[in-house]
Amino acid sequence: MYRLMILLLVGLLHAASVRAEEIKTLQAIAAELATDVKAVLNKENQQAVRIGLFSPRGSALGDANAGLSICSALEKELGTLANPQAIYEISGSFLAVENPRDPKLTQISVKPELTNTKTGETVKVFLPKDLYIGGNTDIARILGVTGRVPSEKEGTQVSYGERNKNIQELHKQPRTFVHGPDHSLISSCPESLYDVQILVGRTPGKVAPRSATLVAGKAFVDIAKSEFYQVRVINRSNKEVAVAMAIDGVDEFTFSDVKKPDGRPKYSHWIIEPKGQPNAEVTIKGWHKDLNTLLSFVVTDLGKGAASRFPTKTFGKVGTISLAFSTTFDAQSSRGGVETGFGPPIEVKQKEVHRKIDTAPHEFLTIRYQR
Repeated sequence: MYRLMILLLVGLLHAASVRAEEIKTLQAIAAELATDVKAVLNKENQQAVRIGLFSPRGSALGDANAGLSICSALEKELGTLANPQAIYEISGSFLAVENPRDPKLTQISVKPELTNTKTGETVKVFLPKDLYIGGNTDIARILGVTGRVPSEKEGTQVSYGERNKNIQELHKQPRTFVHGPDHSLISSCPESLYDVQILVGRTPGKVAPRSATLVAGKAFVDIAKSEFYQVRVINRSNKEVAVAMAIDGVDEFTFSDVKKPDGRPKYSHWIIEPKGQPNAEVTIKGWHKDLNTLLSFVVTDLGKGAASRFPTKTFGKVGTISLAFSTTFDAQSSRGGVETGFGPPIEVKQKEVHRKIDTAPHEFLTIRYQR
């Protein structure tokens, strides 16, 4: 049986050498940007905005697909104001840069632009301040890193700065461990207690493990167009773990029909039990729809997949499966060219559970399915 969790409460933000207001998540930046856009739309008497391209700049982001992540976050904040037929278009670029208060730290600079698509002119009244994504989890996903990023050492929380530097090292020197039958098991490192296996086939009901290869320290699994795939996650640790997954930069629960009152997806993680338990292994078979249905993962033409379900396509590498592993706590605890599209529905049985999740994942794994 599948088990799902609701993110009710989260752990505390880890201490940092930079000021707390500088550590903003991707979603917080999207909310800030959406507020600016709405203000301009009201002033210019416009009813909607088109979401355009968010392009990576610089060699550090040459293999990133974060444009889709930015698009997804912005679409959530704009809601019904996002319309592909709108006259005004919000677009921009993003770049990995040094933190001015500590050059040893990195952050993601987002440069937005609002354009009148009828005249081609930049809307001058739209002058948002510089936007910087400082959340380490978002930075790790944007950079597509694989490896361990400890949130604790000997019972003491690891600082924001130390985790940030760890993420930078993983990005500079990618190392992934491929092992098991036919080299189909993928882990972040030989010491990892989590294994991921990609199951592939021509129909959703007939999939089998596919071998992975390593190229410059990165794991690749070849999946052809029109093939279906599933993601098996195995927990070999003695502790329960929460797994967040994004496909092509888009969170797995983005298209779920189960919403919170504010319209956001109700669920955020898959909960995997400790080894020896019935659910110590979970196979994620598709995009979450509801507690009884998933929409199968299928590789399709660029422009036809899930990443293209947003108002307009965004620029960025597609073909990545990203997982982040986090510590769970009891809900009563006091501690804080191609892309993937929608295939036929799959009937499943899922159980909703309540957990607190550490906001600092301790391990990341990125698998590429298109080189």
